[in-house]
Amino acid sequence: MNILQQLFGKPKPPPVTQADLLQAKEQILMKVSELKAIVEKIRLDNLEAFDEITAKLTELNAKITSLEEQLGDADVPDDAAATITQIAAIGKELADIIPGHPGGSGGGTEGGTPPQP
Repeated sequence: MNILQQLFGKPKPPPVTQADLLQAKEQILMKVSELKAIVEKIRLDNLEAFDEITAKLTELNAKITSLEEQLGDADVPDDAAATITQIAAIGKELADIIPGHPGGSGGGTEGGTPPQP
């Protein structure tokens, strides 16, 4: 019985062979490939969500602008005017989150461009 067996009660592991290393390498590469596929799916799902959010935000900003134009100089109750102003501010804040969105403070192109991984 060697010293490792005496101290830990486990036999000394056999030496690692070239075949063991190749097998481990293949297993690691398979896992990396699986992880890459998962990351790509997440990226594509996020792009789809980004596009949907951008479209809805563009629609929201257009409706706010249309409402403001329709009201023009009409005599609108103060509470209603304040609500419209608050909704427009929220739309602008959301547009500021999306890079390049035309409703944001930085302006840009419709739809914006999501950050790339």
